[in-house]
Amino acid sequence: MTIQSQELEHRITKVCISGDLDLYNASRVKEEAQRLWNDGRKRLIVDLEKLDYLDSSGIGVLLYLFTSSQKRNGHVFFARISGSVMKVITLTKLVGFLPITTTVEEAVEALAAVEDDERPTDGFKGLIVDSDHRLQQTEKMFHKTFYIDFGQIRRLSNLISQQAPPEIQEINMLEQQISEIIKNAVKHGNRSDRSKAIKIWFSFSVTHAHLVVEDEGEGFRELERWNEFYRKKLECYEKQDFDEMMNYLTFRTNESDENDGGNAMFAAVEYWNDGVVFNNARNRVAVRRTLA
Repeated sequence: MTIQSQELEHRITKVCISGDLDLYNASRVKEEAQRLWNDGRKRLIVDLEKLDYLDSSGIGVLLYLFTSSQKRNGHVFFARISGSVMKVITLTKLVGFLPITTTVEEAVEALAAVEDDERPTDGFKGLIVDSDHRLQQTEKMFHKTFYIDFGQIRRLSNLISQQAPPEIQEINMLEQQISEIIKNAVKHGNRSDRSKAIKIWFSFSVTHAHLVVEDEGEGFRELERWNEFYRKKLECYEKQDFDEMMNYLTFRTNESDENDGGNAMFAAVEYWNDGVVFNNARNRVAVRRTLA
């Protein structure tokens, strides 16, 4: 079996699967899909024109692609399914359940008309990866590049927050949250290397605060693990299972020190109520808060 991915217009990715999709190579398709999702690719076309064989494990892969994509608020279409493979799909009563098109062009047209959801349907407010997200757009925002060390973060955050109207400052909460975002960029992104730049964009009004911060680091590689950790923490809180919740008080990686616990990001996803969105490289985060 071979798998080939190709980027199309409208942020659509076509995945061509050829050969046999069975028990022995089903995991490869799942791994490729996971890679694409992690890279922020939410619109997939699975081109099965050259797929010759499909067994029960292969059917499971198609269902996995469909259901997992939905859980991520993504979209997938299966296109150009060959005769023998189509018979298997028909026998398993999946025609009408799986989104199937006869051509790739039909799938592109359908996906181009789809608006991506920006929040999970279960209401979970986690971290998002999407370079094309509206919060990543910086046109008409004030922009400046800084070379700072850890000791200058508080003053810089104060200077930025003072540009905001009093209505959005919320008794220093805005300054504190801006400080945490910049601190992550300086400490975890640039490793406190003052020769590396921090790029900051911001815009404020009486109803919103919009901030984008980019560093020169390798990006937040543990983002998915952080999301899962936070989801479990919230589940424990909702169940009032405080004994189990003790296991989810601090989030650490191999590079964390004694002062790291993930609490700043926990607060960020609640404070920045329009979203916390990373670019695909995960070294640029965009956040926005709107007052009702």
